[in-house]
Amino acid sequence: MSQARGLKFFFPIFIMGMTLACNLAGRGWLWFPTAFMLSVGVGREWLGRQNLATPSYRWPLLLDLALAASTLALFCVWLSLLWLVGPVHAYERHLPAAWVAAKAASSALELGGSVTSLGILFGAIGFVVGHELIHRTGSGFATGVARVLLAFAGSPAFGVEHVHGHHLNVGTGEDPTTARRGESIYAFFFRSVWGQFRSAWHIEARRLRTRRSSLYGPANRLLQGYVMLACFVAVSASLGGARGVVAYGLVLVIGRYYLEVSNYVQHYGLVRVPGTTVQSRHAWDQYAGSTNMLTFNMPRHADHHLYGDKPFFRLEPKLETLTLPIGYKTAALVVLLPPLWQRMMRPMIAKWDRELASSGELGLLSEG
Repeated sequence: MSQARGLKFFFPIFIMGMTLACNLAGRGWLWFPTAFMLSVGVGREWLGRQNLATPSYRWPLLLDLALAASTLALFCVWLSLLWLVGPVHAYERHLPAAWVAAKAASSALELGGSVTSLGILFGAIGFVVGHELIHRTGSGFATGVARVLLAFAGSPAFGVEHVHGHHLNVGTGEDPTTARRGESIYAFFFRSVWGQFRSAWHIEARRLRTRRSSLYGPANRLLQGYVMLACFVAVSASLGGARGVVAYGLVLVIGRYYLEVSNYVQHYGLVRVPGTTVQSRHAWDQYAGSTNMLTFNMPRHADHHLYGDKPFFRLEPKLETLTLPIGYKTAALVVLLPPLWQRMMRPMIAKWDRELASSGELGLLSEG
């Protein structure tokens, strides 16, 4: 029975298979995956049940297979987008005529649907799988795949900063990915992106200094990531021409927005005294079944911060902490209207202050 429950983690593959099929169908179908993910995803967050179960799986390697298959499927959807927006190639005479005709008939507005869908998948799946694997520090293969995937998704800095920066500094002023009270997603986005890069650079500088290696040499993991990203841009140009590069760039922006929404809501308004132990109350959880299914349990975020190397399928709900009033997909829309988001979170923040904050944290808030 528990293994059957694990099948839900293969749902992202279904979403990407649907997106690939729509890319081949062209025309109006290119907007269908976006419409499906937003309408069904948001609807299930509101109407679906909260999932508090943590089954014990007999064959956890099958769940890791979901991560691998999702990664491969994401690359396939990306290649289909480059084909869709790119110029006519000689090999197209070997493809079904209906696919080639659909490509030729798709307008720029319709192609925007494919770009948007892939951008959402980059954020909801690409970054999430990269995040899961980057924490498996005992496996060089897993962390290597994670760095490739995070570079592919346009954020080499995340692979360095998240484990060695965010998990140490969460809730403090030193963490660029802890959103401050009253801070809008717009201000947070730019502060977080730049802050992660700067933090990752300093982390690599310290690491390479202890190894007596050059900061600008091949051992710099941040530079490695940007070289990989440049390779993906080159592939985009080779397969899709200038339109392929533009499409890939837009996908990266949309995907990065989804990542930063996750960063924004996971710790919004929470504080921690520097040097104190990270506890479950320093993250907001969310238990909507559809959210956790599509994002490999990442919204069970409190347990993740307590045990960073715990696999996604073993993360547990922490009922002693507070939960976000909405799921991640809904939040991606709500935070676009900062007054609405802040109105929604104000009573949650007040409850956290009243019931969970330590005296030291209340002191920090009064000083701020």
